[in-house]
Amino acid sequence: METTWQSVAQKRLLAQLLKRQWEKRPGDGIYRSGEVLIDLNTPQGRSELLALAVLKAAKIREGVAEKAFLALRTEGLLAQERLIGANPADIARVETILREEYRAPISKRAKTEALFHNQQWLAEHWGGDPHRIYLAHDGDGPSIVATLQQCRQLAGRALWFCREMAGAGIWNGLAPESTAYLDIHVRLPLMRLGLIEARKRTAWEGIRRECFRAIAQYFEGDLIALARHGSTLCRQEALHVCQTECTVQHACSFWSEQANEKLQSSMRSY
Repeated sequence: METTWQSVAQKRLLAQLLKRQWEKRPGDGIYRSGEVLIDLNTPQGRSELLALAVLKAAKIREGVAEKAFLALRTEGLLAQERLIGANPADIARVETILREEYRAPISKRAKTEALFHNQQWLAEHWGGDPHRIYLAHDGDGPSIVATLQQCRQLAGRALWFCREMAGAGIWNGLAPESTAYLDIHVRLPLMRLGLIEARKRTAWEGIRRECFRAIAQYFEGDLIALARHGSTLCRQEALHVCQTECTVQHACSFWSEQANEKLQSSMRSY
């Protein structure tokens, strides 16, 4: 559905409204996604976010990676001391859980080894805390990303890790290119607000270019507000959330379509 926000000036105003909403709602140090809550104010929480980044670093649905993460955490297998200690029984159990829960076309053994290796690397070089990487590099984003990419099975998800740490209000001052991880949480508000065209069957690279073009034009290259909006509000796909929490619902295709459908349903019931 076409939104009414068509001119460049109107789209810039819309972007300002969205950014202002999240400036007024600073991060509280908690990562939230579905049923996953991680306290990023603690070294354990930050190490858990790194483990989650490794699990998400595959061609896999987000919910599947999160389910595997929760299964591992429930059994205490993401505790830093256990990952660092690398007891053979723990290694075997992690691999078993991944084989049961982690439906991704990737070696479960390699992913298991990465989870243990990365925590051992953190303990050896950074006192077991990713935050020390941020402090050591004085908030220099490219250096932080390059250091994080020394972890196994992380690669581009290092940008995601930085994005989530920044969005939670833990890492401040990172340059936009160091948090520029594009995913559905960024893409969804861009499409629903008409800031990019919601074309079907467009190759991923084309969508990616269009998203980053819009982010540069309307958000000065910084996608954190979009990511927070998409992961906190849009992901729920609930009209009451739109109505009570979203400041840009008037320009959103989801709100327009769902509200209209609800109205028509109410009329048919009479």
